[in-house]
Amino acid sequence: MAELTQAELESKISTIDAQLATLMAAPSSIVDYKIGQKSVSGSQKVESLLKMREVYQKLLDAFPAEGFQRLALDTDEYGEDQTEYLGD
Repeated sequence: MAELTQAELESKISTIDAQLATLMAAPSSIVDYKIGQKSVSGSQKVESLLKMREVYQKLLDAFPAEGFQRLALDTDEYGEDQTEYLGD
């Protein structure tokens, strides 16, 4: 299996989020019921989507994050360093 890129993982997570939102908008679609020999297990779909989302989120978290630091670089009239750390 080929490794997924960060963009592909983000796309898969957003697709899963959309599917979960659709299911939550219609609660009757996630109810488990049985009619005769036929059973419909909507809650399993929600559980599997949540598990898939967890897996993709863990893979996405493995990508290195970019960190930024802001500095104000300055020297005074005597050549003394007046650099300030402004934060992240």
